[in-house]
This record gives sequence, structure tokens and C-alpha cells, in this order.
Amino acid sequence: YISLSKIFAQVDLPQAIIVPTGSLGEVSDIRKKILEKTLESSLDDYFAIVPKDLFEEAQEKAFEELDYEECTEEQCIVLIKEMLQVENSFQLVLMAEGDTTFLSLNWNDLDRKRVEEDVCQNCDTIKLRESISSLVKSFAKEFQEKEFEIEKDEIEEFTTSTDKDSE
Repeated sequence: YISLSKIFAQVDLPQAIIVPTGSLGEVSDIRKKILEKTLESSLDDYFAIVPKDLFEEAQEKAFEELDYEECTEEQCIVLIKEMLQVENSFQLVLMAEGDTTFLSLNWNDLDRKRVEEDVCQNCDTIKLRESISSLVKSFAKEFQEKEFEIEKDEIEEFTTSTDKDSE
């Protein structure tokens, strides 16, 4: 029952894609997967996450449409967002150097690009998961403001159309 209510609640949430996690240095595939799932879990309170298979299908089409030289990561993501009609994209980037892990969470929407970063010394995967949740929370106020602006625009649009209907 709880999971169903979460699915229904997502209907009103703005959509987002999660770009595969980037990494530099020694970061295991398992750690990347765990941290990517943590990111998805943290973001799905604020966004309806586009399923990975739809993202991958759009990614293949983007590769077909753009020549290899034209397809910089940023240009491909813009094209994928257009294909899926999604405004928001997120990407986690992990950079490991010795015992230090640098985390960067990138959020792009139609208006701008935002980056939040954290550094973790001698951190295990659990501490890195906490760091990712913290990075998402640092964006949370903006998520809520953006959602409020959308609702306000929809209310104004509805009010305007009902005013015209009553004339």
C-alpha cells in the first residue's frame, strides 16, 4: 500500500533523468551502483525518475542522430532530455585519490546548471551514501521552490482560463 501511494504521488512530480555515474580513479563498479541507487532513492522524493530502459533507448537514438564528434556528453544529454521531454537531469561524479573520495552532484534544468560537492576522507560506502543524501538535501530547498513556481503558474493559468469562461 505504501509503495502504491508513492507511485501515485510521483504523478505530480517533475520528471528527471539520472545520467550514469561518472568516476575517475579507483571506484569499484559495485560501489558506483550502490551510490547511484542511493542517489535515485534520495531524488525520488522530489522527482519522478525516468526508468533506466527509457533513458538507454533515448541514449541509443541520440548516438544515432549525432555524429561521434558532435556527441559530447552535454549535447547528448540535452538531446536525450528533448526526446524524453524531461527538464531535469542529475549526474553523480566520483573521484578517488588514495583514501580521499570527492563527490560532485550535477543538476541541470532548462534554466541553469548547479553543482554541489563533498569530500570524504577514509570513507566506506555507508558514509558516501550519507554524503549523497546530504548533497540532495542541499538542493531540496530549490526543488521545492521550483515545484511551487510550477504550481503557481498552473493556478494562474487555470484562474485566467476560468475568468475568460465566465465572461
